[in-house]
Amino acid sequence: MRKRDDSQLDEMQKEKLLKINSSGMKLCAIGLLIAALVQKCLGKDFAVIAGEIIVFFVLASYISIAYAYEGLWDEKIKPSVRGNLLISLVAAVMIGIGAFILGKINSAFILGILDILIRMGIGFIACFAVLSVLLFFYRKRRNALDNVDD
Repeated sequence: MRKRDDSQLDEMQKEKLLKINSSGMKLCAIGLLIAALVQKCLGKDFAVIAGEIIVFFVLASYISIAYAYEGLWDEKIKPSVRGNLLISLVAAVMIGIGAFILGKINSAFILGILDILIRMGIGFIACFAVLSVLLFFYRKRRNALDNVDD
């Protein structure tokens, strides 16, 4: 059955609409993450910021799974183990900086260097593991889409 297209937009307008939606989605994700981090730095309990964290992770999960299902990775980043290592390293450094700043702002939250390094290591491993799983599913789906007999 043929899909009915009642759109009153031309191709250029559809492309602009998709870019606006994409930018809005990224802005929403970044805004949720910043809101949760600021609240955490102000000493709020996890129960207070749980809503933002849950919505952020649902949004990030949806985007990641949808990209992998459609055989997409990113517009500018090539899918590779090296790229995943770099992204995981950046995430680990951000975790370390965040833990250090949080420790300086909130005197009740005192972490030593070893604690910060352990958190960074766990963050690196978790991020790399998730990206590796997504890379596996991306490559599998990309191969399936590329090898479809018409």
